[in-house]
Amino acid sequence: MTVSLWLLYQSTGVSQTFLAAGDQENADRGIHLHQEDGSKEELTFNTKVDTKMCSVKFGVPQGIWSHLIFTWSAVNSVLTPITAYRDGNIITDVNNFCTDGSYPDLPSKAITLGSSTLPTASIDDVMVLGVSLSTSQVDKLFRYYKGKHGLFCISRVFIGLNLSEPGWKIRFGNSMVQTQTEHTNIHTYINFINVSSDI
Repeated sequence: MTVSLWLLYQSTGVSQTFLAAGDQENADRGIHLHQEDGSKEELTFNTKVDTKMCSVKFGVPQGIWSHLIFTWSAVNSVLTPITAYRDGNIITDVNNFCTDGSYPDLPSKAITLGSSTLPTASIDDVMVLGVSLSTSQVDKLFRYYKGKHGLFCISRVFIGLNLSEPGWKIRFGNSMVQTQTEHTNIHTYINFINVSSDI
């Protein structure tokens, strides 16, 4: 199995669930991506089958987008440890463990964002695959999102100003915009060109 997603989160000082399948409060089977300690930039992903739970705990910085992939195998109730990736690379500084237990079947196969409350996070491009991806496949998936070498991205930002003081100046790059009029409304578009880094 593989779960892939983009995540941008903010710590709130309390635990929060980002993604879940199953009823985590009743400890049934399924998946669970959450922040146990809201004071740490550390996330936990776990998955459960009928007799075993595997978890991986790892660091993820808050306030920036991270591409996360979790991959494992679950065949005939045999669950292998989870391999976690961030931005195409295996996360090596992890706490990875499996424990035996008894977990009831899922009452619902639905995947939800959050639990009883929504997380303080943005989540994008969630994928659940019925296969375990290899390291090279994870790398290819991340490079797909990153784009080809030399890719130009043009974005447009709209800036609106309502100025009430006479004699103001605004500098955009190497050009200067200037006026002496009171109560002027200015609307301008600025184009930014970004070049992606090498793949």
